[in-house]
Amino acid sequence: MKKPTISIIVAHDDKLGIGSTKTNQLLWHISADLKRFKSLTIGHPIIMGRKTFESLGRVLPGRDHIVISRSKNHSAPKQNVYFVNSLKKAIKLAQTKDNQEIFIIGGGQIYNLALPLTDKLYITRVKGNFKADVFFPKYQSQFKLTKTSQLQKENRHTFIYFQLKRK
Repeated sequence: MKKPTISIIVAHDDKLGIGSTKTNQLLWHISADLKRFKSLTIGHPIIMGRKTFESLGRVLPGRDHIVISRSKNHSAPKQNVYFVNSLKKAIKLAQTKDNQEIFIIGGGQIYNLALPLTDKLYITRVKGNFKADVFFPKYQSQFKLTKTSQLQKENRHTFIYFQLKRK
């Protein structure tokens, strides 16, 4: 059986900020980025930590959700939601669901654990410093740029998409 590509998808600011523990929410709302997230992840398993899962507010259609949690008291609220207690188990389960690509979607602790195992990065870089207290790990020295979009603007946000592959 072919092993799927392990990809991370993330939006970060100029300081690698990705979120706030106070609000458990994204630091910005960019419709174009949410549409890109959907188009890239639809049909593929998404792996996330419990807080990221809770921040979604709902089960995203067309994707198996694999949630990493240390708690033993979870039961899946709906179909296509699976709880595991380690990244290793999450990846193993995701590989049974898809042999093409699986996505790691956050949060900070999960990104730190997953980065060494990751083949590909889908980055949205939002210009500015949003005073985050959750950060994406430094990745530039481990990956090479394969694709870049033009600078884009939506509302008051300026952003650019990058795609990178492991060196």
